[in-house]
Amino acid sequence: METNGTQAPAPYRITQKGKTVNIGVDDFESLVTHHPGSNRNAHLVNGVVVDGEDGRNHAVVGGEIEEIEYATSGNDHDLSPNQVLIKKDFILEDSRIAAGQPGVRAVGALHPRHE
Repeated sequence: METNGTQAPAPYRITQKGKTVNIGVDDFESLVTHHPGSNRNAHLVNGVVVDGEDGRNHAVVGGEIEEIEYATSGNDHDLSPNQVLIKKDFILEDSRIAAGQPGVRAVGALHPRHE
C-alpha cells in the first residue's frame, strides 16, 4: 500500500518475553506488569503498594499493580505534572518476516509523542 509515493509501514507483531519463549499479545491489557518476577510480591497495605521492585514507583492502575513513572523536580521523564507513564516491556517485530529471522526487529524507533 502506497500513500503519496511512500510505502506504508508494516504492521507490527507484538510479543513479550515469557519464561522460555516469547508470547504474543493482542492488546495493551495483555501485557504483564513490568518486571513481573521482581514485582511478584507487590501488594497493597493501607492503600500503598509495598514489596514491589526496590527503587521503582508503583501504583494501582485499572485494578492492577503497575510500575509507573511521573514527573519530579529531578527528572520529568518528558511528562507534564498531571501525567503518569505506565511502564511495560514488549518486543516489536515486522509482521512480514517470520519470528526469529534476520531483520525481524528492524522496525525503526517509535517516538512517544507520535502514533
